[in-house]
Amino acid sequence: QRGTEISGVELPPWAKGDPRLFIKLHRKALESRYVSENLHHWIDLIFGYQQTGEAALQAKNVFHPYTYEGVNIDEIEDELERNAAITMIDNYGQTPKQVFKKSHPKRSHPSVPTCVFNSYERLVASSVGNYNWEVGYIVHRSNDTQIVLPMKRIPLHPEATKYVSWGHWDQNLRVCSMDFGKLLAVIESTHNDNVTCASMPRNGRLLATGGTAGVVKVWKKLNDRSVQMKLYSVLHGHSDTITCITVSQEWSLIVSGSADKTCIIWDLNRCCFIYSLNELSGKILCVSISPTTGDIVTVSDLNDARCMLSLWSVNGKLLYQRECERKISCIKFTTGMEGICENVLFGGGDDGFLYFWSSWDLSFLVKLKGHPAPITAIAINSENTQITTGDANGLVLSWKCKKSSN
Repeated sequence: QRGTEISGVELPPWAKGDPRLFIKLHRKALESRYVSENLHHWIDLIFGYQQTGEAALQAKNVFHPYTYEGVNIDEIEDELERNAAITMIDNYGQTPKQVFKKSHPKRSHPSVPTCVFNSYERLVASSVGNYNWEVGYIVHRSNDTQIVLPMKRIPLHPEATKYVSWGHWDQNLRVCSMDFGKLLAVIESTHNDNVTCASMPRNGRLLATGGTAGVVKVWKKLNDRSVQMKLYSVLHGHSDTITCITVSQEWSLIVSGSADKTCIIWDLNRCCFIYSLNELSGKILCVSISPTTGDIVTVSDLNDARCMLSLWSVNGKLLYQRECERKISCIKFTTGMEGICENVLFGGGDDGFLYFWSSWDLSFLVKLKGHPAPITAIAINSENTQITTGDANGLVLSWKCKKSSN
């Protein structure tokens, strides 16, 4: 009406021109105690017993009759009246379908227990294993135990009773049983390409691998019961060896990092290129995707003792960068509910320290000493109450919050 071209949304002053802050503050508001204690009133008005009838009159929650469910336009014989009804519906909209006939119960405000993201400075490590090989992968079971694997192996999800291995003389992948290491399947490579890294989501529907040819390969199981896989897609974009790869089931993304100083975001469903993250300082050491926000963290080499952490939005926008005094070889996000929790990043350093940063702006929080050798693998349980780390000497530590003396 004013003749102003409509483009991006004009944010309110309290958002300080930052869409990310706008979303964060809305999440906090929607998960606040006030909303929890009053949300059921809104449900009663929109979907519940106060939508129609005497309760709607008392709540002053009435609209034009044509906006309610059940209006049959075809039954209106007069063409002028029928067109008027259609126009009103088009302009006013329609009320949602009534779902509840009784008052909706009040929501209990969620409480936040002691977790890694709010008590990281009180984490204490204890040994849970010592192996004669370099730890390469850790995953938590539901019963608070861990699966610990050497380098060049990952569990075959969803059961995690088998593992996939690579680095063999014939360049093929192998599927073996977790208990005895019995060979169950050989997945043949299609061309000369040594696999260097692999990742599989918890649903186990596919496997993504990267190799020395700079190619990402996506493999799919022949069926749900089979351990055999077939090559589903080959993704080209890197010009050097792929050094790390991760798959996000929550955001349907693959992110690969390479020695060519780039990371690439791939669409997991369509198996196609989305964005290239190019403002990086060196070879990519590790990558991780936040299950709660879709933010991506990359760790790149600075060709000395240090590395560079970079935080990106799910759309590939660079948000923050921060140097770290030591090399970080593995990194992850905590997964607390957004709006209630302030999640953190944690990573393993080559000095044996466990480092923590803010997942919002990469602010340094704390570092904890635990390992005598470089940390090579990390994992966190689904409740965010326990971190497990493994190092190059085979030592595995469990980190839990020390109970308060009060």
